[in-house]
Amino acid sequence: MKKNAALAALGVVVLWLLGAALLPTAQDEAYYYVWSRYLDFGYFDHPPLVALMAAASRWADGVPFLARLGTLAIGLVTLLATIRLFRKAGVQDDEGLFFAVVLSHVNLLGLVYGFLTTPDTVLLCAWVVTLHELLAALRDDPRRWVTAGLAAGFGLLSKYTMVLIGLVALLAAGRKRLRSPWPWAGVLAAVLVFSPHIAWNAANDWITVKFQLRHGFQLARPDMPGRILPEPLPPVEGSREDQLAQSFSPIRETQLKEEKRPRFYDPALAGLNRYLGFYASQVALWGALAPVLSWLAWRERKRLRARLREGTIEPVARKLLLLSTFVPLAVFGLISLGSKVEANWSGMYVVGASALLLPLARLRPRASLGGLLLHARTGVLPVRPHQDRVLRETHGYAALAGRLARLDAPVFGDSFQVVSMTRFYQPALAMRQWPGITRDSELVRRKELNDVSLDDLKARGAFYLVTTDELPPRLPGFHALDLTLLQDCKDGALNEIAAAAARDPAKRCKDPVHEWYLVRYGLPLR
Repeated sequence: MKKNAALAALGVVVLWLLGAALLPTAQDEAYYYVWSRYLDFGYFDHPPLVALMAAASRWADGVPFLARLGTLAIGLVTLLATIRLFRKAGVQDDEGLFFAVVLSHVNLLGLVYGFLTTPDTVLLCAWVVTLHELLAALRDDPRRWVTAGLAAGFGLLSKYTMVLIGLVALLAAGRKRLRSPWPWAGVLAAVLVFSPHIAWNAANDWITVKFQLRHGFQLARPDMPGRILPEPLPPVEGSREDQLAQSFSPIRETQLKEEKRPRFYDPALAGLNRYLGFYASQVALWGALAPVLSWLAWRERKRLRARLREGTIEPVARKLLLLSTFVPLAVFGLISLGSKVEANWSGMYVVGASALLLPLARLRPRASLGGLLLHARTGVLPVRPHQDRVLRETHGYAALAGRLARLDAPVFGDSFQVVSMTRFYQPALAMRQWPGITRDSELVRRKELNDVSLDDLKARGAFYLVTTDELPPRLPGFHALDLTLLQDCKDGALNEIAAAAARDPAKRCKDPVHEWYLVRYGLPLR
């Protein structure tokens, strides 16, 4: 590897190591860490590879860096595979490889995928390796369709969106190549790798497929097999739960009436808003690089056209990388017209987009580096604590888990996020998710994580529930005895406010990051 390119790659790895060491565990990461203790061929939300990548968390003892060792290893493979892909595409000089590394990995997703444990980390790795093998198959050796299929199969074992690489391959191959048996051998290889997850889904009522269809297309919630605890009952005015809630929200009835007021809603306008918002989020992934490169594109439009015609990247690779950019963006753009699309779903487009931006960055290297430096300084934004995504994902959970570990009865959470984070910091507590309050998860589906029945709780006589709603849910066979507000203050303190002191403003910290309500339930008086 050339000197400057090697320095850029080293810089990316250093950023990943710092991120892995300094950033506390995020909510979804903690959820996948729970999975890693029950390795399987599938889970409620995703295929299995993210759990395998997270296996180091089983011995991390609450230390985020150790839990992310598998993620760092996959990130390094992705980085090296990306460099090989660009070299195979025709980028051989030091400056070109330097900007290839910068553009593909020093954007928001490229940095995050290197150390945050998500299914997208494995997906991006498989996407890059598949592109490399597809390029080899299209240009050099048709037998490489098989290795491309194997890589695509592993991508499917991380996230279903890997299926889009099939459309990319189909469009890149053309009719003539598809007459050969090798592309279809690649399809067979992908299916064989993916088949254990297919078999698992068939044996588990296609639960992952149903969840992903609901999640991606806003369909009805799938039934949850194996649930042993009942869903909460509808709220009742004047109930014990309602009385406790009034201590914290004397204007609750007014707020509920305001929420129920009819509002103007135009589905077409909402779809257009999601569509434009989706593409805005994809541009935002590049941070300050986006306006700088846009300015360069306008200023150097004549030279850029000539540079594009000349091309550092050879024609077959250019077509493949263009398709790998536009297929995810086009498909998820269409989906956004009908349902909400999250920004990371199309994140694999950044590799191909880097190829599109490479000629532009090389026209004005200093200006491009200036954009990179601006981009590096936009990570800390002056937002309020409850609006800061990083704070909300990571802050306060260690303190909450420590507080819950001191309770004298079983503890439940209303969401998989709070349960997973508590289990990461206090695994001995074995906190569980109560079904039906928020969306169900693997914590409800898996028997090992959902092993307490209503009769067990009645024998104990009491239990606790952590919820983000000041109105405690009505749970069959029990009623709420007490309600305590736990405020996660930005200075790190966990502020406890009992119902009796709820209306005293001096008791509350200003602008908390989280507010959790700790409810103690007991048997009704006879």
